[in-house]
Amino acid sequence: AEWAHAVLLLVVCSQVRFSCGDDGTAASGGIASLVRADLTELSSCYTLLNEAGTVGCRTTAQKGEAAPLVTIDTQEDLDAFVASGGAGTALVRAEPRSILLPQSLLTRSNMDKLEASGACGGVLVAAPETPPASFSPSSKEPYCACGAPAPCKGAWNPAGEDLVSADLNFGMVPLDHKGTRWVRDLASRAAVSSPDPGGGTKTGYPRAVAAFKDWMSTHGASRWSPRGGAAGGGSWLQVQQATKCCGNCRPNCGGELCCDTSKGFECVSGAETGWGSPACAKRRRPDAAGCLEDRTCLPLGGYSVWGLLSPSLPPPAGRGIVLVVARMDSGGLFTARQPGAARASGVAA
Repeated sequence: AEWAHAVLLLVVCSQVRFSCGDDGTAASGGIASLVRADLTELSSCYTLLNEAGTVGCRTTAQKGEAAPLVTIDTQEDLDAFVASGGAGTALVRAEPRSILLPQSLLTRSNMDKLEASGACGGVLVAAPETPPASFSPSSKEPYCACGAPAPCKGAWNPAGEDLVSADLNFGMVPLDHKGTRWVRDLASRAAVSSPDPGGGTKTGYPRAVAAFKDWMSTHGASRWSPRGGAAGGGSWLQVQQATKCCGNCRPNCGGELCCDTSKGFECVSGAETGWGSPACAKRRRPDAAGCLEDRTCLPLGGYSVWGLLSPSLPPPAGRGIVLVVARMDSGGLFTARQPGAARASGVAA
C-alpha cells in the first residue's frame, strides 16, 4: 500500500514478503511462486507522532528488513532468545530474526524486551485458535492521561497492555488463520535438516526469510545508527540535508561535507554510526514538530459527521436531551483494524 502525505501516520510501503532459499533470497521464474509470497494486505503497526512523542512500529531502513524466520511459542523461548541476543555473542551481535509469535505473548514487556535486544527484525502475530478472554492494547489506567483528579489509580482496564504507547524499531503485523498456517508450515519445512556438502547435516536450510517493509515517511530526514545510542545500542540521528552550510565555508567533514554547526549539526564518523562514511548529523529523535517542519507529514484531521445527524427519535415534550459525545477518531496497535472515523463517516453518508 502507498501512503503519501495524507496523515501524520505515513508509510512509503507496507508489506511482508516471505522467501525460502539457501541465502534467504527469492528464486526467479516459476520457482518463485512456490517459495515466495507477498502479503501486502496486512494491517501493519504504523508510526504515530503526537504530543506524547513517537509511538508505533517501523523498519529502520527504507529498503526494509529481511531476516530469517524463527517461531517462538512460549515465554521461556522468548526469554532465551532475548538473553542470547538472537544467538549472538557479547562482541558480535547476531543478524536479526523475524519472529512468529502467538498473541498470548503479545505483551508490552515482551515487546520492550525484543526492542532492547536489537535482535528482532520484525514480528508476525499468529492468529489464536480461540479468541482470548480479554485483550486490550490500551493502558490499564487510560483515564489517568486525561486529567483525572488525584489520586489516579486503580486498573479500570485490567486487560490493558499499553501497547499503543510502545515505540518499536521493527515491523509488526497480525496474521489471519490462513496466513498463520501457511507461515508455520513454511517455517517447519525450512527447519528440517538437510545434507551438508562438508559432511554431516546443517539445520535450518533452506531458511525461511520474512522481509518487512514498513518505512515511515515521518522519519524521512532521519537515519538509524546501529551504534549511535547508549551502551553501543542504536538510535535515530537527524541528517543534514544540505551539503553546504554557507557560500564561503570550507568543508569540515570528510573533506567534502560542510556541517552547519549553527544548527547543531556535527561531523560524525562512519565508525561511530556504523554507516561506513562520515555525515553531518545531530541527535534528534523524529517528532511531530520536526516532521511538520520538514513537511514529511501532515496532521490527522478530525470528523464531526455525527453532529450533522438529526435525532432518530424526537425528544419527549417538555424534556431536554443529554448528549454524550466521544471522539470518533480511533487508534490502536493495528490501526486499519480499528473501527472509527472512516466507518462512522460512511454510516452518516
